[in-house]
Amino acid sequence: MTTPTHIITGLVIGKALYEISVDPVGITLTTAMLIGVLASNLPDINMLWHRQIATHHKDLTHYPSMVLVFILAIYISIFLFKWPLIVAHIIAVGLGIHIFLDLFGSTIGVHLLWPISNKEFSFTKLDKETKIDSLWKRIMIGKNVYPLEAVIWVGCLVYLLA
Repeated sequence: MTTPTHIITGLVIGKALYEISVDPVGITLTTAMLIGVLASNLPDINMLWHRQIATHHKDLTHYPSMVLVFILAIYISIFLFKWPLIVAHIIAVGLGIHIFLDLFGSTIGVHLLWPISNKEFSFTKLDKETKIDSLWKRIMIGKNVYPLEAVIWVGCLVYLLA
């Protein structure tokens, strides 16, 4: 998935969890949405050192087993530092949704079974041959993931504007 899709889903995660929270004490809706955006993009922080879209899923930040370890660490930190529990929920859901959305990638998948296996999994057919170095090229090539992203965007915008 693209960064804009991770951003808009982060906004929805923050808003939705804030709205269903029984007691979102110590956090505002704006803060919840900002945490959602940051959390839903956190796995892509490895673009700082990978620099290539084709290899950035081959890193600890995109291995579900390591994401689960990070989520556990977040929950422990929440209790140690007495932060609002909703913060941990937003981060956990944001990270999980990021990995789930990346399963729809057309050129790179997710290493679901790491460290047992390095096989990439994707709900779409992976195209390792096409060199895609920009969002515009990806749109013009017509990769099958963009209709799904359009549906996600429409659903998110409807929810955010409601």
